[in-house]
Amino acid sequence: MPAAVLVSAGLACAALYLPFLRSVLETDPLAWPDLVAAAFAAFTGFVAARTRTRSGRRAERAAG
Repeated sequence: MPAAVLVSAGLACAALYLPFLRSVLETDPLAWPDLVAAAFAAFTGFVAARTRTRSGRRAERAAG
């Protein structure tokens, strides 16, 4: 899964920052504030998913 996430992020960056792909896909590069907001949202989602996974495992151990 981590490899798939990295490949996906790399392809997204390529679509935004490589001139050839930008012209084909008609994308614009993100400004720094937008990049920070996207990184923060991704990090928040990652932390939420990890927290949910860990709390689920603790509940299973307590019940079992």
